[in-house]
Parts: sequence; structure tokens; C-alpha cells
Amino acid sequence: MRPFSCYLVLIGLGFLASSCSPPPSTKSRIHLSIPDYLESPRASSVHPLAPLSISNWGQSDPQSLAEINCYAVAIALPDPSRNQGVCWRQSGDTYLKYFIYRAGIPSGSHIEIEIPSGPARTIYLAGFAAHPISSCQDFFLNGGPLSNDLSAPFGLAKVTLDLVPGNQEVEMIAHFDPNQKFDHCSDFGSTPGSQPPTINPDLLLISPTKKSLPLSGSSQFFASGGTPPYVYSLASGSGTLDSQTGAFTASGTEQDVVLRVTDSLGQLADATIKVINVGTMDTDFNGTGGNGIVIHSFGLSELQGNDIRVLEDGKILVAGRAYNGSNSDAFIARFLSDGSLDVSFGSSATGIVYFDPSSGANDEFQALDILPDGRIVAVGTRNIGGSSDGYISSLLSDGTPDNSFDSNLSSGSKFIDINGASEGFNDVIVTPQGHIIVVGFMTDTMGGDKELLLGQMDSYGYPDTNFGGSGFVTDYTTSSDDVGTSIHFDMANNTVVVAGYSDSAYVKGTLWRYLSNGTLDSGFGVSGRLTLTSGSVDTYFNAIAQQSTGKLLAAGYRYDGNQDGVLFRINLDGTLDSSFGSSGEISPYYNSNNDVIESLLVQKDDKIVAVGNKLVSDLDWMILRYSSEGALDASFGGTGDFVVNAQASGNEWDRLFSVAFDPYGFLLAAGFANSSSGVLSGVSSQLGLIKIKNDGI
Repeated sequence: MRPFSCYLVLIGLGFLASSCSPPPSTKSRIHLSIPDYLESPRASSVHPLAPLSISNWGQSDPQSLAEINCYAVAIALPDPSRNQGVCWRQSGDTYLKYFIYRAGIPSGSHIEIEIPSGPARTIYLAGFAAHPISSCQDFFLNGGPLSNDLSAPFGLAKVTLDLVPGNQEVEMIAHFDPNQKFDHCSDFGSTPGSQPPTINPDLLLISPTKKSLPLSGSSQFFASGGTPPYVYSLASGSGTLDSQTGAFTASGTEQDVVLRVTDSLGQLADATIKVINVGTMDTDFNGTGGNGIVIHSFGLSELQGNDIRVLEDGKILVAGRAYNGSNSDAFIARFLSDGSLDVSFGSSATGIVYFDPSSGANDEFQALDILPDGRIVAVGTRNIGGSSDGYISSLLSDGTPDNSFDSNLSSGSKFIDINGASEGFNDVIVTPQGHIIVVGFMTDTMGGDKELLLGQMDSYGYPDTNFGGSGFVTDYTTSSDDVGTSIHFDMANNTVVVAGYSDSAYVKGTLWRYLSNGTLDSGFGVSGRLTLTSGSVDTYFNAIAQQSTGKLLAAGYRYDGNQDGVLFRINLDGTLDSSFGSSGEISPYYNSNNDVIESLLVQKDDKIVAVGNKLVSDLDWMILRYSSEGALDASFGGTGDFVVNAQASGNEWDRLFSVAFDPYGFLLAAGFANSSSGVLSGVSSQLGLIKIKNDGI
């Protein structure tokens, strides 16, 4: 997802650690610094992974790489002056060439590798199945497939290895990329080296490094590394700060504050705090003194943004549809943090990349996500000749084509056609280990009804045959349409939850939960499915999210002549949570005007953000914030209900489709602004972005 300069790699079925003899203590720690992923929006909804059982744990005392039935920890630091490594991966300016070794870990020992938050570096955690080898070259260059035991998803925090006879287990919470392998290697015989490389224990860190606070709000900041004691101070801005503990209380004035920590050797580390009036427009968006709204036409008559992601540097990615005068093209655009186009993205010096792989086809991206190595993947639909295909494209992080991605159209793009049916994709999510999961529909070739279509691919677009046998699964109930609109990956349970709808006597909002092998989870709802309605009216789900308790949120709208937004909360077993709203459901404007919820976010404090549109005199952008229990949050803009007319003249028909956090927790939402009265389809529309001050992470 971001440029990486450091990797942590676990390999095999034992352990290689920090010295050539057992340490005096049963616990040792290695500290690495990483980018602020732990504080990023996407990490805020990640749940801890349960420990994984590891079978066939090697208890031998390896004396050479020829006996590598063990775990190896390899640490990479971007420091060319250190040259003690034996095996490494070279990619650009990244060198994996540092090896920490200890022969013979006694049974019952405990090794903990802590990954604190901080700047500059990150990690990969990769697991490979050990097998007999004759040399380092054999294992690392031609090494075996990923171990099934180690292929579960990982997040980012720390790695703990417990070596206990009869109860060997490893709790691994780190970023996983199965495609990273060593490409340089040297054998070193029976002696791995007299001294392991030195990991700098004195790097001073502060956490969090970015934070937004409401007026007079408080937060705790923590120093680590360096040489204590620490002293906290304000390098700029004002507020109340405890110089010994790092406890900070903001003033009652909007401002940027730099909080600094200094250690006893004079090292410095800074955190940036934005003190804000929560729930107001960010006037630095669209230039200093702007109104928080950016409208782009790209010189076209129809343009809409369907999905949005914000990178750690604050740059904004939007995917959607653009009409070129004869047909629609899919596009991905990148914007700077102020909403202006980033002309360094792509090869046209415009900041926009258009996709038109089949002449005369109508192409549209519905969703995008970021792979662990920074590549971008987007999905949608290609309509041509009266039928449709699921459409997937990948770009490198700079916006140029991804030639490594499995393609059957132009470079980096392919369509999915299953048995001649019509398909379309509505959402994509990249799991922490780099799997690409897509959801949408497939038209039944017999009856013409739509079936739910769910697929899983590796990070290069090749179907994962461990998922459903072919990489794709479908679900179909007799005489109905079943369509998936949104995906959530539940890391804690290693399941995929899909939101959408099923159409029988009337439309029902539907959730499906799948196990990692692509089978429906019988422990959820009825045989892995849950259908919900709001009375005898049509109900559609557009979005799904999860709170830290594990409870699921599903949102969309019901239609009974008017559209009314709805939000449900569901227990982990697939039953409605009756403690939420009215019997598990809330509706922000029931029976008042047309309103729809299109997208959801869950904040670090479990508050719920919902965006979409609401009909007032015309159709306006709608941003709502609820407490964790479903009450409108009056600390957000005074009411919790934020409605925006995107353009000040005429009858506008404006819609928001997606929302994301920026690095400070501000809200960025994308959709379109439309000045054609009465039109909801996007005709004569322009891409619309809005940024709202928020204390979301």
C-alpha cells in the first residue's frame, strides 16, 4: 500500500534469532520503526488475529542453513554501510541483507518482536514451508510454497513466538506479502557469523505522530526508544502539556500544534496535532480560504467518482466513470491533499488515467483499493454488445500500467467471463496478506436472474484456487436476483462478509459470510445468510462495516414510494442486535424525504460515519455521524447531521458514493454534483469531493 524500506521475514518451522548462544533471559525484544500504519484509517477497523497453531515445530539446533528446519528473522535496514547479511532481497533501493541468528532455543522460551509506531520503515511478514535443502541458494531462490499454516491474514502490531512443547503456537500480527522472496543469497557454512547486525535501539519515536482533536480535547502522547528520561514540549502552537507524561489538552482555538519529545541525548521526535471545530468544512481544501468542496469536470460532460482512498501522505485516489462523447471510460485520478490534480500521476501529466480497453465499450470503475506494495487495483463493469463482464485493472503507484498483473485486455487490465454469462463487480478489498477479493453479480444463463459472484485472486490477479476450487463462488436462491454490493474482511475471524440484496417477493437486504476457503459460514444467520427487511418494503444494502466489538453494520435504503436510509447492527452470529436503535435498526429521516446511505466508516472510538444523499428542495450531499450506539452525535457540527448543497445555483442533484479518512481522521467523500434538475443518473455531472474536519482516528 505504501513504499516500503524494511522487511521482517519469518521462514520455516523453528527459529533463528539474535545471538549464537541462548540468551540469559527467556524474553528478548527487537524494536523496529514503521510508517504510521497503526494510526491509519484502514488500520483502525482491524481486529487482533487469534493465535495460529503451527504443526511440526522444529526443535533441532540448526548449525547451518543446510539444517534450516527453523524460523529465520531477517531484518532489513536502509543502511549500505552494514554488510553482515547472508541472504537478502534487492528491489530498487531496498536491501534485505541482515540476518539475526541464535542456535538452539530451549523449549518454553519466549521471543517477542515489538513493532512500535514511527516514521520511515515498515515490515513484511512472510512464511514459507520448510523442506530438505542442500544450500541456502536452493531454499531461498527456489523455496517451497507458502505454508498453509502461515497463510492467514496479518495486520500490523507485533509478532510473538511461543515455543512450548505440546502447545506450539505463533501469534503473528504484521503486514503480509506472499510475493516477497529473497533474490540474493550466499551460503555461510556452519558458522553464521561472529556478530549479528546491530539494530539501533536508540531511535526516538513518538506516538501518535498525527492527531486531530476537538476544541479543548485531550490526548496522550507516548515516547519510545531513544535514551530516557523524556521531556515533552510544544514546538509551536498552544495548549496544556504535561512535560513528563505527554498528556496534552488543546486550547479552545483552531490551530496546528507541534508536540515535541526530547530524550537525554538530545534526540527529537515530533507529532502534529490539528485542533479543530469538529463537523465543519475544511477551508484549506480547494486552496487556502476555500469552502471544503472541489468540483472537477476534466473537460467532460459526465463525470462521477464512485470510490475514494486516501494515502498516508494525504494524496487522494478516486475511481469512477467519465463520458467521452461517445461512450463511458473508467478512470482513476489522483489529487493532492488540497484537492488539486496531482499531475505527477500517470503518463499524461494530467493526474488522470483513463481505461478504454475495448473500443466502443462502456467501462466504469465502482471501487478501488491499494495493494501492500503500493499498486492500485480497481474493479467495475465493461458493457459491450449487450452483455457485461467483470473488469479488473491494476496500476503501479505512480499511475503507470502494471505489467506484472494478469491481463487479457490492455496491460494491467482483464475481464472476467464465466461460462458466457454477464458479470459485473461492485466492490474490491485487499486483505492484509495481499489477496484481492471482488464481489458483484453473474447472470444465470438459464433463467436470466443474477447470482451473487465472489472471487479471490492473488496480488497479481491470478485466481486463488484455494477459494472455491476456481477462485470464484456464486450464491443463488430460486427465482430471485442476488447481488453483492460491498465487502468487509473480518480479520479476527478470517471471514469475508458481503452486503447486498436478494429479490424475491420483494427485495431484502442480505448479508453473506464466507470462510477463507469460499464456503458459506454455517455459524452465521441461516446457512451463512441473513436477510433483513424494513416491513414489507424493498430493502437494499450498499455498505458494510464492523465495530471493534465485532458487531457488523449494514446500511442502504428501503423503498416504499420514497427512499429512506437505513442502518442495521448485526451480532457475530448473524442475529439482529436489538440494543441498537429500534430492534436493531435506525433510519435517519424516516418518512420525511428521499435519502440513501451509500458508504460507512467506523472511527477508532466506534462512532459511525454514514454518507449518501438527501432530498431537500433538491438532492444534496449527506454526511451523518452517530455515537457507537446509533444516536446522532451532536458533537459533529452541532447536530450530527451535515447536509451540503454542492453548487450554489440552480436545482442540483448531488450524490456521494464513498467516504474515507485522511491521515488526521478528517472525512473525504467522493461522488458527483449535477445541475440538471430531476436527473439522478449523472447526466451533465461533475466529479465532486468534500472534506470535513473530523476527529476520526
